Amino acid sequence: MWRYKDAFCAIMPDEKAGFIMGIMMTIQDLNDLRQDILIKADEMQAEAARLEQSQPEEAANLRRIADRLAVYMRDYLDVSNVEWLPPASSR
Repeated sequence: MWRYKDAFCAIMPDEKAGFIMGIMMTIQDLNDLRQDILIKADEMQAEAARLEQSQPEEAANLRRIADRLAVYMRDYLDVSNVEWLPPASSR
């Protein structure tokens, strides 16, 4: 992934077309995605609390997933300190 001005680019394989295509997301898009996933993680924690008495195993699984989502959003989608990297073709 690299940053260009106020957007991020990622190159991902497109199996249907058989070639690589680029995906462009603005920093705001990434921040919005991050916030949406953090909200979903909070909802999962609330659901886990509700299930704790009747289904403790399910509650524990939900808690683990929600915790991982929160960590990933903090560690991987936090764009506050990303450095600009040019595409490999321009290096």
